[in-house]
Amino acid sequence: MAYVNVADWKSDQVADWLKGLDSVIIPYIKYFIDTDVNGQKLLDMQPNDLDKIGVQKIGHQELILEAVDLLRNFHYELDKENVQLLALRLSCSAHSLYKDIKQNYLNSTQVPTKILTDVANTVAALKPLVNWLNRPPFCGQPHYINMKNNLLKLALEIVTSGQRDRFAENPVENIFEIAKQLAQHADHVIQESQDSLILQPASLDVATLKKRSGESLGFYIVPSFHGVHQVGEVKCNSVAHQCGKIEAGDEIVQVNYQTVVGWQARQVMALLEEASTDIFLTLKKRPRHSKVFGQIYMKPYRLPSKKLFNYPQRYFDQLTPPRPSDLLTIPNFSFPVNKQEKKKVPKIQESQLLSDHLLSPPPVIHLSGRSISPEIFSHSNSSSGDESELESANCSSPTSVRLYLPKPHIPVQRRATISGASPIGKHAPFNFDQVLVENIILSIKKL
Repeated sequence: MAYVNVADWKSDQVADWLKGLDSVIIPYIKYFIDTDVNGQKLLDMQPNDLDKIGVQKIGHQELILEAVDLLRNFHYELDKENVQLLALRLSCSAHSLYKDIKQNYLNSTQVPTKILTDVANTVAALKPLVNWLNRPPFCGQPHYINMKNNLLKLALEIVTSGQRDRFAENPVENIFEIAKQLAQHADHVIQESQDSLILQPASLDVATLKKRSGESLGFYIVPSFHGVHQVGEVKCNSVAHQCGKIEAGDEIVQVNYQTVVGWQARQVMALLEEASTDIFLTLKKRPRHSKVFGQIYMKPYRLPSKKLFNYPQRYFDQLTPPRPSDLLTIPNFSFPVNKQEKKKVPKIQESQLLSDHLLSPPPVIHLSGRSISPEIFSHSNSSSGDESELESANCSSPTSVRLYLPKPHIPVQRRATISGASPIGKHAPFNFDQVLVENIILSIKKL
């Protein structure tokens, strides 16, 4: 984005800017150089200052002051001027005119000088708003087109009514009603418009044009008497079109970094023709879109951090892992395991073994007044044998030391089940063993 700061101009830059205003201003340039008028003094210049410099003619003073007014508006209000601000200024001027007539001049038959001054101020506040609405992207929307037409119609009527009783029968009453309507239109834009375009200001952009000698740029400047150089239609496939940054409605602010605000149009065209193959144009562009949510700058704020919570440490977290050197120094060792010889079981007929197992009850061993079944006895012997083996291994080998802590054993949770039928059932419980024995007996008899 380009940036133009008029307040930093030196006296030679002020002289270069004065050359493009009009040919009648050229003789006064030496007065500005002798008095060392810089950019800040130029922005603060008043008619009395021009008299002190040496500009005595009123017409020449008006030329300089009008150009300075445009330059002042460009310098101070570039990043502030938008449709809402211009509508607010029009609303203030129209309301002031309306209230002044209502309180003091409502019954007057002639238009006083004070009312004519207020009418001129209201029209001056209306012109920039119409100028904005007459350019893209506002000129392509029906709502803004109707608003612009209504404002122009009311402006023409209020100017006609203020011509000293020549074109209106009741000029004061007409001005009173028109001022009320202008205030209503301006208030509607401020209070009820929901389009974000009215909040967006203009911006500056630099476009580079590369042309050949004698080649046309491909655009023209709209004729104007206000020192505003608006780009008209851009020809297709021209130098301006190939640049991609110049569009209809853009305002030329600088040509090769020479400010041309307030210049005559012919002076700007002469400067463009004298330029070399590369031309740098600083353009004042209107907003192009209606959504600014992504462009609004929001100051970032710090999100609250998570609170530090000291979790209770477990016993295993405090243990240090074993060192690799200690593991390498431990000698090899093995647990002694007593191998039991498997007893050979003589082969018998499967049917006879199955029948003996099912029909005959298991033998009972009497030990110290208690009866223990062989299955329980064998299980207890095997478990006691394993424990004795581990104890003998731990005692026999001095290096049999646990390297890691034992893992906690999770107790086995058995599911509670009910075998057989329900106690409140109508049928007797089903005996599977009895049915199986009956089937075996039937198969033996058939053999």
